[in-house]
Amino acid sequence: MLPDFLESSYKRYKAHTTVFTTWLAETAARCGFVSSHRSTNPVHPPSTRLKGKARKEAQAAANSTKASSSKQTATHGIPSLKYIVPIADLTAQAQTIVNSTRPKIQVPQHIIDAAERAIATRRRFTSWFRKSADKVGVQEADNKKHSHFANVLEDILKALEPCFPPATPQSEALAESKDEISWANRFELLAVDQMPITEPSTECARPETTSELPHSAKVVYEIDTSEEDSVEERIFATYCLFEDLKQLRQFLTELWTDYHSGKVDLMTASVTTNTAFDLVRRSEEDFIRAYPKFNQYEEIMEPLYIFACLLRGEDPAFKQLPGDVANYAMADVAEWMYLPVYVLLSSFCDVISKGAVPVAKRGLFGLYNPHASRARMSFREAFKEDQIVLLEALPEFCLIQMFGLELPVVDELTRGLCEMSRTKQISLWLVFATQIFLDIHHIMREAVDQGLVQLRVIGSEAKSTLQSYWTVPKPAVAPDTWPKQNEMPIKQLSREIDQWILSDVFLEMKKKFKSPSLYNIANPEQSDEAYYLLSRHPLLCGTLAFKICLQIQEFGVILANAWGSVIYTAHLYNAVRQTGQLAIPWPDMDFIIDLHTPQRVFVGGAPTTPETFFKQASLMLGMSPETFAQARTPGRTARIVHSQKGPRGLEENSPVAHVLRKRYCADEPVELTMHNVEKLLNDKAQQEHGLLSRQLCRQWEKSHRLSQLQLLQTLRAALTHEIPRLQFNYVALHQRCIGLLRRLRENLHEDFVRYISPEYLDNESQLAFVVIYILQVAWGAARTSEQLGIRARVGSALLGRAGKILESLVEEQGDKEIKKLTVFCKSIAAEPPTLSEPVAN
Repeated sequence: MLPDFLESSYKRYKAHTTVFTTWLAETAARCGFVSSHRSTNPVHPPSTRLKGKARKEAQAAANSTKASSSKQTATHGIPSLKYIVPIADLTAQAQTIVNSTRPKIQVPQHIIDAAERAIATRRRFTSWFRKSADKVGVQEADNKKHSHFANVLEDILKALEPCFPPATPQSEALAESKDEISWANRFELLAVDQMPITEPSTECARPETTSELPHSAKVVYEIDTSEEDSVEERIFATYCLFEDLKQLRQFLTELWTDYHSGKVDLMTASVTTNTAFDLVRRSEEDFIRAYPKFNQYEEIMEPLYIFACLLRGEDPAFKQLPGDVANYAMADVAEWMYLPVYVLLSSFCDVISKGAVPVAKRGLFGLYNPHASRARMSFREAFKEDQIVLLEALPEFCLIQMFGLELPVVDELTRGLCEMSRTKQISLWLVFATQIFLDIHHIMREAVDQGLVQLRVIGSEAKSTLQSYWTVPKPAVAPDTWPKQNEMPIKQLSREIDQWILSDVFLEMKKKFKSPSLYNIANPEQSDEAYYLLSRHPLLCGTLAFKICLQIQEFGVILANAWGSVIYTAHLYNAVRQTGQLAIPWPDMDFIIDLHTPQRVFVGGAPTTPETFFKQASLMLGMSPETFAQARTPGRTARIVHSQKGPRGLEENSPVAHVLRKRYCADEPVELTMHNVEKLLNDKAQQEHGLLSRQLCRQWEKSHRLSQLQLLQTLRAALTHEIPRLQFNYVALHQRCIGLLRRLRENLHEDFVRYISPEYLDNESQLAFVVIYILQVAWGAARTSEQLGIRARVGSALLGRAGKILESLVEEQGDKEIKKLTVFCKSIAAEPPTLSEPVAN
């Protein structure tokens, strides 16, 4: 089910219509109109009470959401009462409003807009039928039927024109467009996706029956539809559903075309596509909830397809040639409704039998020519190519299902096809997803294995990172914050990379069960059988790659936080830069500071004095601000007070990772909440790089509603910005920082013994403390200078020596990870991250 803030075109149409009819009924009642409408029972939204962690997260989200967001969600959970209004009442209501002098009514602009959008959607439906028919005698009566409600709304707007606000653009248009054709054309030009829905006014008087409702109940008025009109409405809802799919398909086609040309990386394309499939599934669920008897693809599409055939005077069952998937005269409609793909999936389901993978030998349906021009193919030729590509790939999904192979993560299409091979049920969203699978093939052609190539690059890099963790010498004693179980997920990830990416588990399975009763697709020993599915399934490759990146990044951040390696080294780097002890920048560390923000890394921004160097580093270590407040109290001995929250560290600063991590790392559904979407839209970094439309951000701020396309565009922009940052090697930087801390301890040991204590460290698990000691001594030197009245800036000798040690590291390896990241991003067609300004000196 789509969340309330996310709109399909039919949902948006219904909302626009309800806004208009509700205002019309309530305003007419104020003007004395007595309606014959009837009420339904109050509709109570289902309980959404959360528990435990989910409740806490929801509360945190609510606290962080803007006031405007709160206003939009204020009515959630309040029962509503629906009134059914006869269509005949609408015109009479409008006339009552026009004739009223006490009160004198002016139609609000947002009500006019809502009516216009509703008419525009209906007009496109009528236009589709007009274009679908080539026999005027057949279409005339039906077009009048389909345009009836649109005509009613147009007549009402014309009648209400005297009540329009002054200088309303629509008024001029009405004066110039008296005939129905020009009037209809005007609405066909309206862009409904950009139109926010406004809730009906609560200031209008309610009918007397509303007094029985609970306090602040919401009242809406909907149009009465007869049984015949209900069929008409279902066909219209089906049309809207397929029109939404058409727009999503166009968007995804452009997305994968950009991937093919190197403008978008594999993970951005794959994750966005997976999300699109999820949205289509939710839209289908909404349709089935409204029309429970129509719960499979064929049941959903058939009435609309037959209707379109009748409009053209064509027989839905007629086929010119035995191999045709539909009446050839209806090829364009069949393609629009993905009928050829359904036929292929259905034919495959017919031959599935328990305990065996269907036979589909390579070349059985012909040879695929990746160099052929898809644009020059006829409908039959294109279907033949789809047949070759799809029916040779489908047995691979049966193999996954039959042997219970558990991939590290699966894309939505793979999950759906595996389920289909088990149940033989074909849903609309799965047909759509399969069409996109074929579209990706048509876009990539001979380069379709590019996804596998890039997946193996990502897998090899991740494997190298994990191996370095095990092989690079580690401190003898680990801190309590790094228990052994923290290493279990990366051991599992390492095995998954070896099994699924660096070797071919599918091929090994084919070799093991090479038997006509189990698998009779092809000879597994043939060279082109290696990585057969992955080399033809870039969507799955990108999904696997995204999981790897999320897990490697999460492991690296947890590792760095457990040791305090990166965060406290950042404090030392800032101190030596601010005091002029280090003249050159450290690009890798500057990147981390910029990524996690100085406010987080330094507790409120980069410190600039010896006193704040030490205090802010101590706060990161877990010391309470109360400790320093005591020191300022005369006659009071300061004691260390620990913060209840404990030490602070780096936090996940990626809105994308926050929203998607559970889906790709724990196989849980994506949480499409207003809070999560707001995090994506409020990402200042994306706005600064021009990745998000200002108009889109303003629309969200005003209405807190998005179309499905707008959500996908937002996600694509967020992924494009975040994917390169997810590639940064925290593990390597942690190891480099640990090496630096060791050198500081070795080279400055005598200083620590002199200024701190011979037992300044218990063991190497406390290496990060050496930074605190350096900054503490630097603050003491500054206070001594101040007490002696030395006005000249006198630096700490210990801090200066630490700066020299850090300088040697920066000169040798200061930009190593950034350089590797830039090269790596280019290898996977991702845009390298833009470096920020270095910490000032």
